This record gives sequence, C-alpha cells and structure tokens, in this order.
Amino acid sequence: MTTADTLNRSMAGIDDVVIPAELARRPSRAPDYHAESRALGLLAQEIVANPSGVLQTCAELVLELCRADSAGISLLESGGENGVFRWRAVVGALAGHLGGSIPQEASSQGVVVARDRVLLFSEAEQVFPNLKGTQSHGYETLLVPWHDNGEPAGVLWAIKHTPEGEFDAEDARLLQSLARFAAATHRVVAALDEARTGREELEQRVEDRTRPLSEAYESVRASETRFRTALEIETV
Repeated sequence: MTTADTLNRSMAGIDDVVIPAELARRPSRAPDYHAESRALGLLAQEIVANPSGVLQTCAELVLELCRADSAGISLLESGGENGVFRWRAVVGALAGHLGGSIPQEASSQGVVVARDRVLLFSEAEQVFPNLKGTQSHGYETLLVPWHDNGEPAGVLWAIKHTPEGEFDAEDARLLQSLARFAAATHRVVAALDEARTGREELEQRVEDRTRPLSEAYESVRASETRFRTALEIETV
C-alpha cells in the first residue's frame, strides 16, 4: 500500500478536519500584489547575501503576510517507515521546534504531500496526536506543497493559534506564490553548494596527488645541494 493509501484509508476522520472548501466560502481580502512583490524581492536578495537563510526568510514573510502565529517549512527526508518531515525553518510560537521532525504518516504535512494540493486543517491534533507535543494548539493550519523538480518534497505552512484566527483564499494564494519562488531559489542554493563541494573535493584530490611530487622535488634539490657542498669541500 502506498503512503497516499495509508494516509487516506487508515486515518479515520481525517476528512472531518480537512476544510479547504472554507477558503472559497469565506470573505477574502483583496490581493496585495505590492506586498507580494516586495516579499519575492527580499527572497531574491537573500540568495545573494545569505543563501543559507532563504528558508527562514521565507517563513518570516509567511508569518507577516498571512498574519499567522507560526509559520515554517518542512522538507521530507528519509527515515522511519515512509520518511520524516524535518522542520528546516520555523518562526513564531513554534520557533523552538526548529530542526525537529515528525513521521510522514503521522502528520498533516504527509497528507498534503500525498494529495499534492493546498489544504486547510481545523484542529489537526484531533487526527494527528503527534502534533500535541508542540505545546501550542493550532486552531487552523494552512499548508501548500513544496515541490522539487516537479515532485512534492515538503510543505510550506502557517498556523493560527487563536480560536478567532481564520485563513482566507488570499493567504492560500500568497503561500503558493512564496512556495514556488522559495523552492526555486532553494534549488539554486543547493546546486551552488554541490558545485562548491565538488570544486573543493577536486582541489583536494589535486593537492593530494601533487604533494608527493613536490616532496620528491624538494628531496632532489636537497640532494643536489649536499652534492655541490661535498664537491666544493673535495676541491679545496
């Protein structure tokens, strides 16, 4: 049985807490394209100034633009039965969980990756007990898939921790826009890191191979010096 089958069949009551249709029914604020453009510009600057901070900057922008109480990026890693989601960026009330992980089959993030679509959860802890360990109740959780080479490989998420907190369609649109751009910049950063690592390894191999030649050359020079010194002494 695939991960999607496991999530869709074995999680009793999961559709009771998945409420994406609410995004279409609720009144939504007008799109703020200026704020979105500014956010994308900040992400573009981050890839130049601090490539390793792209994910955290993206989470901070989600917190601001979506008026969330917590926000973050969880990327899928190997581990366990079906993999785990690693919290690679976290801001807000859940910032203390940065670097933590949760099994794919026991999280709302796993459902989003399996269904590969935007999902809104109402009190996801009812279905996913593992989330209760975060010590900060999530009344609404909005999640969008994070793609790598066209495949869902993680989730960008935002949480409201107050009963009156609600997301709307504009929040979902902003999350999708930021997820697309941030995932693309993250791939660029990863490619640069791979290229840098490859260059350093090549330089190290060259150094390892040339070191014996250098040592042999220095040994020959030392021998020549001793030989000349011996000749000079013999001549005298």
